[in-house]
Amino acid sequence: MTHSKIGQLADMVRGVAAEKDQAEMSAHLSDCRTCRRTEEILRKIAGLAAWDANHQVPAYAVHSARSIFALQQPEKVYFFPRVMGQLIYDSFKEPLPAGLRARHRLTRHVLYQAGDYSMDLRIEHQQGTTGVTLVGQIVDQGHPDVPPAEVPVFLVSGEKILAHCCSNVFGEFQLEYEPQRHLHLYLQGNKDLQGNVELPLDRLAAEEPPRRTKRKH
Repeated sequence: MTHSKIGQLADMVRGVAAEKDQAEMSAHLSDCRTCRRTEEILRKIAGLAAWDANHQVPAYAVHSARSIFALQQPEKVYFFPRVMGQLIYDSFKEPLPAGLRARHRLTRHVLYQAGDYSMDLRIEHQQGTTGVTLVGQIVDQGHPDVPPAEVPVFLVSGEKILAHCCSNVFGEFQLEYEPQRHLHLYLQGNKDLQGNVELPLDRLAAEEPPRRTKRKH
């Protein structure tokens, strides 16, 4: 048995089907429970639609709904290209001053460039612990007097977020974390930072924090 198409049944319940088609479908419905069930559902939907069309929503309800929607609208989303930062300075590549015998240095200073922005980073190993503090500042080279503020900053290892914060009004930020592999620093673009910046910290030359040595008695 060939069942009636749902479009044909919809036309039938709305009274817009041709007389011949309607007669054929009526005869089919008397013998087909499946199509008859579909026809009943469509008839209920058509009734609800007709009822809804005859009722006007009060103006105050429309105004309230629009006000609630405006309050709950998501913040503006900025779509910017991704820019990979280039390392242009690394203090660990500088020779140690004469007389300084420590192989491991507590603080590392690096500078990245990404388009019109520079990121000045200081990586400080916390003495006596394995913790690391990363202090940074974002500078817009085109507008150095107007630092990018409230820029979301994420420190990521693989797909895991180790730490995150937002830059302050001076473009400064600070993160604390435990050393991990595959470190990347992401700066999410906003109204002040016109780009999504990625800094591949894992490309820095490996350098371990100073280790404590046990004294022999």
